[in-house]
Amino acid sequence: MSQRKRIAVLILAVAAVLFAVLMWRKAHPSEGPYRDFIECVHKTHTTDIASYLTACKGMSNYNQALIPVLVDAFETRKTVAKRIFGEIGSSVPERFQEILPKPDSIENIHETARWIVSFCDPKIREAVGQRVVPQLLLEACDVENNNYPYRRVLFDDLRALNPPPKVMVTPLIGLLKDPTALFREKAAAHLSDYGDQATAAIPNLIALTSDEDSGVRESAVMALGSMGPAAKTAIPALKDCLKGGTSTNDRVKFEAAFSIWRIDTNEGPVLISFITQTLDDPKADWLAVGLTTKLLGEMAVSSESAATTLSKLREHPRKQVRDAAARVLEGAKSARSDKVK
Repeated sequence: MSQRKRIAVLILAVAAVLFAVLMWRKAHPSEGPYRDFIECVHKTHTTDIASYLTACKGMSNYNQALIPVLVDAFETRKTVAKRIFGEIGSSVPERFQEILPKPDSIENIHETARWIVSFCDPKIREAVGQRVVPQLLLEACDVENNNYPYRRVLFDDLRALNPPPKVMVTPLIGLLKDPTALFREKAAAHLSDYGDQATAAIPNLIALTSDEDSGVRESAVMALGSMGPAAKTAIPALKDCLKGGTSTNDRVKFEAAFSIWRIDTNEGPVLISFITQTLDDPKADWLAVGLTTKLLGEMAVSSESAATTLSKLREHPRKQVRDAAARVLEGAKSARSDKVK
């Protein structure tokens, strides 16, 4: 064979090898940025995760290449795995479910819930959340469990998962009678997430407006306000809250005022009287001034009398009130203008 032929054959062989390597690298991205990414996971370094993710995105089988890393990272570096799922979670819901902890213990149930809460994709939350909500409810609603921090965490998991009302409302109504104030408060707060889909809780929430614990009372009046006109039967109890409290600056009073307005706008005169009396009280602190003027601004969007009252407050003897009224009035004017449009 001549020298030229040998060179040509060598060039072709080298080209064939390079082509084969290129194809293999494309099909098996175990080198380059992907290899660095795996090393980053195993070494538990997180500073360069974003750049590795960006580099790996250029590969045609990016999602498939990262799945094996997820399985390993689940036990060794959960934070990294969460970051990965932030990128590709919505495209691999089936495999996502496979690598979650099996709901065979409450520890795994809690861990699963935490994983689900970490991801934004609503389809994944809905699909996978069904696996853990019943067990979380069972544990969270166990009034005989004296491990209060543990139950509190489970409540937070449930609220973050946001199960449908048909699953949650009845158990939450039961928890409104929990002997521990913390869980009565959390149950009422969770019910407020469901608004008028939780009207079955209204009688129990009304009862809690006179609870001995201020946190429970506050959550109860806010939940009633979230239900809007459907909670009109709560107006008398909410008006009692306006008169109650241990000080001028009792937050329950102000939340009750907001709820009254959101339930029945015809109660405007009562609320304006409450607001002006509060602002004229020299003991009213920054919280009282801020919340009452904020409520007046909300009312002023649709109430001329509230808008007039708010405008007059710009001449109030207290500078704190004047300044708060001026800020809120600007926002109310803008909202009224948008409403007209």
